[in-house]
Amino acid sequence: QLVTDLLDLARSDAGHLQLSQSGFEPLSCLRAVLQRLQLHSQGRLRIDPAQEASQPPRAGGDPARVEQCLANLVENALKYAPAGTPILLKYTLEPDNTVVLHVIDQGPGVPERDRQRIFERFRRGSQVTDVVGSGIGLAVVRQLAVLSGGTVRLSNRPGAGLAACVVLQPWGGAAR
Repeated sequence: QLVTDLLDLARSDAGHLQLSQSGFEPLSCLRAVLQRLQLHSQGRLRIDPAQEASQPPRAGGDPARVEQCLANLVENALKYAPAGTPILLKYTLEPDNTVVLHVIDQGPGVPERDRQRIFERFRRGSQVTDVVGSGIGLAVVRQLAVLSGGTVRLSNRPGAGLAACVVLQPWGGAAR
């Protein structure tokens, strides 16, 4: 994954990273990430059960690259959240029809002073001392989200944990 991430950053720097833009259902994307990482997560990865009953919106972007973003966010959650705690995948629809894909953990969160820094290449949070990593994964997440016409945001959850979100525009300008 590290090699793939480095190649993606190099292609992006050179203006050669190609993303397809299409409409896709966020729940399908979440299911693909769950299926891909479930064994690696030792059963910790879950989709919010409320997602199954909701009317799915359509997000715009490159579904394979959005899955790559979510997989990187899940990998981070697996590193930083306490062993055995669940990691929840879900999506929400904002009033302006923006689609938000969430990876929610029960880890320590990210201090405000580190929120921008951790998205820079080869940079990690100031409190990271015992977790192995390259400082590339979140840089790739941000780059792919931006190239998909979206953004990434982090928010600490009351009590404990982090919600890392990929924010995407609706496909066709409105949720369907």
